[in-house]
Amino acid sequence: MKQVDNLLSEIAEKPEKLTAPSDKKSTVTGAKGTIIYVDPNQLETVDGSPLGDDIQIELLEMTDNSSMLMNNTQTVSNGQILVTGGAYYLNMTSDGNQLRMKQGKGLEVEFPKLTEDEMGLFLGERDSLGQINWIQAEQNFNSKDLEVPEEPKPKKTTKKETYSEIDLILGYIENKEVEPLTKEEIEEYERQKREYETASKTYESVELMNFGWINCDRFWNDPSPNTDIQLLVNNDSLSGARMYAVFSDINSVVTAYYWQGMQDTASFKNVPIGKDLTIIALSAKNETPFIFETTINTATDKQVQIEFMVTTQAEIKEKMKGMN
Repeated sequence: MKQVDNLLSEIAEKPEKLTAPSDKKSTVTGAKGTIIYVDPNQLETVDGSPLGDDIQIELLEMTDNSSMLMNNTQTVSNGQILVTGGAYYLNMTSDGNQLRMKQGKGLEVEFPKLTEDEMGLFLGERDSLGQINWIQAEQNFNSKDLEVPEEPKPKKTTKKETYSEIDLILGYIENKEVEPLTKEEIEEYERQKREYETASKTYESVELMNFGWINCDRFWNDPSPNTDIQLLVNNDSLSGARMYAVFSDINSVVTAYYWQGMQDTASFKNVPIGKDLTIIALSAKNETPFIFETTINTATDKQVQIEFMVTTQAEIKEKMKGMN
């Protein structure tokens, strides 16, 4: 598995690097809209040393299937398929020292709102084989209770004017009975609109007690019966592979793995019957990447013969970007 995992680490998206001061509260926003409220008084180094001048923040925002693929991140909780509304990785250090939240303290973060579905907070853990499992936390993502800005209307004037006969004929009286909006009133309304639009793009903040993998998810409650899809690797020269199944109608990715000599057949487990899947398998040998891709329907295709072909990292990235 080492060679394919080295390949995955090379094509993975790199976390965004952000900085916050260590001597005062600040707000940091990620490229895709995550808002982090940094309070240095709630943070400490793991080794007990003092914070440096700045806090270094690593933020990875995975908001679509291609990002999940490139970062080897499946959407599964203890065998149950999840539908994701965005997955994230968040970490903080200071002068190279790992930070953590002080006991009883938390970090307030607003995550992007990408769906109207009811979503819950899940925290991720990777096992020894690199597979990530999401554990449901006791928090939900709640929409903000925002008041829509009211568009101002011109006010009726109390000013009395004498109109000429021409004014009466041309209907100018009605137009002169209202005062136009002032420049200040228009600018204030536009400001309120911008603030409303910005605020509505994220959920209310959730409190994180630890750094690491975070997911905005819901369980996929599909009434269809489930099945397993067997993955048969037809290349004895490749020592390991990772396989990904991307659903066509939901934001969800499941993974499987293969290594030479494994006793059980690699498979995608507990997949609802009647779903269209795109399957991508990756392997590597002597720094040469290999790929396999196909589309199946889980009602008719219970086994997939995986025939790897030589590829490049650029081609792998291009295929993954097409999975959205």
